[in-house]
Amino acid sequence: MAMIRGRSRTDTSGNQNDSIINQMQRIASRYTPRQNGLVTGLQDFHSLRQALNCASADQRPLVVISTKTTDRADVEKKLKSLFNEDEIIGKFHLDFIDRRTDRGWQAVIEGADRDSGILIVRSSQFGLNGKVLQQVPLDADTAKIKQALLKANRDFAQVEVRKNYEQHVQAGRRQRIQFENEVSNDGAIDNRQNRQRRGRR
Repeated sequence: MAMIRGRSRTDTSGNQNDSIINQMQRIASRYTPRQNGLVTGLQDFHSLRQALNCASADQRPLVVISTKTTDRADVEKKLKSLFNEDEIIGKFHLDFIDRRTDRGWQAVIEGADRDSGILIVRSSQFGLNGKVLQQVPLDADTAKIKQALLKANRDFAQVEVRKNYEQHVQAGRRQRIQFENEVSNDGAIDNRQNRQRRGRR
């Protein structure tokens, strides 16, 4: 799990997961959707740095999209339907490269040899960089993108080892790795004044 200040996900047993899922389903059952068959929007992080960190924490492959503004709508159209399919939904994180925020992004992703494309990335142990598992061009059809996603997910599952939270945190501290998150332990914005008051951890 990536080193994130604030609330982090710990490994839980299947029974605990089932209990949480059941509680969420009970809450969701109280509400009626306003539309049927509503397709959700696509995920996009504030930065590639944040995306790599979250992908490491959740131990999911990260899909990185590098595209010109004029091409983005076409790519989003293909991905919206694809990322709502049962075989894909919930298995990946997704981030669109921002040319200002993510300047020089290729330097932190091994194997990113093109300026544009759809890259499926395995984030490093602490989410500081990543490595390309699969890469397809932006003009690839949905079937080809899906094939690449499924293959990358299989490859990812073969090499990714479930992290022990305590051991992971200790290893990060030994290497002096710390990720400053905008959200604090209580869910509020973690501004500088609050961080100084609580002390750096």
